[in-house]
Amino acid sequence: MDPALLASIQEQASSLLRPLSEQYDVLAQDSTTKVLILIGHCLACVTAAPEAKGNWLLHYLMTFLLGFGGAMWSSLLLMDPSRAPISWILNNDIGMYFTVTWWLVVYSPLSRPLNWILKLWPIRALPTACVLFFKTRMVTSRVELVASLHPGVLLSPIVLATIAGCGGMCTYDALRSVYGLNDRPAEVTMAGKSFRVAFLVASIHFCNMLLPQPLLPIAEMRTFLTTLCIAHSLLCGLTGLKLDWTEALLRPVLFMARIPWPSEAPKPLPPASKHTAQEQQKKKAAAAAAKSGQDLQQASNKRGLAATVQPTSSQEEQTKRKGAPLSHPIQLDKPPASSQDRPAISHFSVANVTGAAQPLSTKQQQQQQQQQQGGKGARRRWNEPPAAAPAPAAPATKEKRPDTGSNYYADAGLTAPNPFAALQNVDESGKRKKN
Repeated sequence: MDPALLASIQEQASSLLRPLSEQYDVLAQDSTTKVLILIGHCLACVTAAPEAKGNWLLHYLMTFLLGFGGAMWSSLLLMDPSRAPISWILNNDIGMYFTVTWWLVVYSPLSRPLNWILKLWPIRALPTACVLFFKTRMVTSRVELVASLHPGVLLSPIVLATIAGCGGMCTYDALRSVYGLNDRPAEVTMAGKSFRVAFLVASIHFCNMLLPQPLLPIAEMRTFLTTLCIAHSLLCGLTGLKLDWTEALLRPVLFMARIPWPSEAPKPLPPASKHTAQEQQKKKAAAAAAKSGQDLQQASNKRGLAATVQPTSSQEEQTKRKGAPLSHPIQLDKPPASSQDRPAISHFSVANVTGAAQPLSTKQQQQQQQQQQGGKGARRRWNEPPAAAPAPAAPATKEKRPDTGSNYYADAGLTAPNPFAALQNVDESGKRKKN
C-alpha cells in the first residue's frame, strides 16, 4: 500500500475519532455521567443468577464479583496501590450504588416492575452498553499502565488487561460451578465472549502501541475500540441477533495456527430419579434373594439325603458313651427311592426367610431335646413363675453296726448274752469245771 495513501487514511480516521474521544473523556470526567454509567453497569450485574436469590449473601457476592472482580484481581496482581488501586476500597460510590441497586431489583417491592422494565426492547441494550463501556476503558487503561510500569515486557500487558476484562466472569462461573448452578462451560475452561472481547481489545491496543508508526494515536485507538464494543452490544440488544465480531477475527487466526476452535463441553447425563433408583435396588435384592433361596434349597436337599445315610452326631456320641452298638442298623446300600420313604428329620428347621429348610447345629439339637424333655434348656413364658430349685440330696452316711447294749435287746424283747458266762465254768488252772 502506498505510504501516502495510508497516511491520509490515518489522518481522516483520527479526525473522525478525535471529537468522539474528547466526548468520551468528558463523559468519563463528568460526575453525573459517571453515576449513570455505574448504575447501568450495576443493573446489568444484579439481574444475573436469578436461581441464587434464595441465598442473599451468595447472590450478592456473585453479582458483585461479576461486575468488579476483574478490576480487583488485576489490581492485586499489579501490587501498586498508588497507581492501580481497588476502586471500591478508595471511595463509597461503588459499594453504595451497587447495594441500593441490588436491593431494589432483587428484593424490594418494586423488583417485579423493575425487572419487567429492564426486559423491554429498547431498554435491555442500555445496561449491556454501560458494561462494555466500563470494561473497554478498564482494559485499555490497564494495557497502558502495565506497559509504562514494565517497559519491554510483551506478555504482562495483555495478560493483566485480559484478567481485568474477564476476571469477574471467571469468578462468577467458579462460584456457580461450586454450588451446582452452572449450566454452561465455565469461562476458564472454554473461552467465551467475555474472554474473547477482553483479549482482542488488549491485544489490538498493545500491538498498536508497539508499532513504530501506530495506526492510530493511543487516545483515538481507545475510542475506536470502545465505540466498536458499544455499537456491537446495541446492535445485538436491539435486533436480538447473536452477532460476534470476536469469532470472525479469531477463527482465521486459530485456523492458520492449526489450533482447534474450542467446542462445547458435553453435557452430563441427567441423574436417575429416586423412584427409579429404589426400583432398581428392589429388583437387585429380589434377584439376590431368589438366587440364595435356590442355593439353600439345593444345600438342604443334599444334607437331607446325607442325613438318611449317616447317623446323627448325637447318636454317635451316645453310642461312644454307652459302648453299645446302634439299636437300628443303617443300610448304606439301599438309600430311599423317594422323598416319601425318607424318614422325618427332626433336626431341620423349616422356618426360613427364603422358605428353604436349614440344618441345625449339634448344640441347637441338644437344646431342642432339652426343651422337649422340659430340662435345663426349656424356656418358660413371661407370665410363668420360675421353677423351684430341687432340694439338695442328703449326704450319704455309713450304716452303723447294731449296739450290743441292754437297751437294744430290751427294745427288741430279747435277753442280752453274758460275755462272762464261759469264764464262770473255768477253774484257776484254766480247765473247765465238771458239773
